Amino acid sequence: MQILPGVYLINGSPYGRHQNGYLIHRDGATLLIDSGDLDDAETLSEVERNAARWGFRLEQASHLLVTHAHFDHASHAAALQRRGVKIVASPETAEAIAAGDERCIGYAVHRRSNPAGRT
Repeated sequence: MQILPGVYLINGSPYGRHQNGYLIHRDGATLLIDSGDLDDAETLSEVERNAARWGFRLEQASHLLVTHAHFDHASHAAALQRRGVKIVASPETAEAIAAGDERCIGYAVHRRSNPAGRT
C-alpha cells in the first residue's frame, strides 16, 4: 500500500497482519523499516509479494532499520542480511538480534529468533 510517494507499507493491517513494515524509495535509494513475523505465520514471502506490487525487490534495499528487537519487527533481519541488506539498529537492539534471545520476545509468539550478525 502506498502511503505517500516513495513510502510503502509492505506488511501490516491492510494485508491482514498486526506488524507493520515499510519500504522507502527516494532518489534511487531503497531502505526498509522493520520486518518481521507474528504468531505462527512466516510472512517474508508475503512482504516480498507486497513490495513487488510496487515494482520493488527486497534485495534492492541497502539497509533494514530495526526500531527494536521484538520478533514482529526484527525476525526477518537474518534472512534479509543473508541477501545483502545491512541491518541498522541501536546498540541494544543490535545486541539482542545478534543473540536472538528473550529480548526478541519470540516466546510471546512461540517462535525462536534467528540471530542476525552485526553489520
